[in-house]
Amino acid sequence: MAAQVTSAAAAATACGPAVLTPVFGAIGTEFLTAFTGTHTAHTAALARLAEVLGSIGSAAAGSAAGYQATDAAAAGHLL
Repeated sequence: MAAQVTSAAAAATACGPAVLTPVFGAIGTEFLTAFTGTHTAHTAALARLAEVLGSIGSAAAGSAAGYQATDAAAAGHLL
């Protein structure tokens, strides 16, 4: 999931305000200024979300390994 969010962040970055500048020209300068700030915050939030999801995945994998080791040890004592 973290990889998918990272991919979405890259796509969002590629579709940033620079792509819209030729469309809006001088008339849309105010909008582009506001959009640039919002877009920057959005891509930063996506990057943070990808980091959090990666951390959650690592923690879940570590917990799963711990549970497996505990179960294997308990099963070994039962035999």
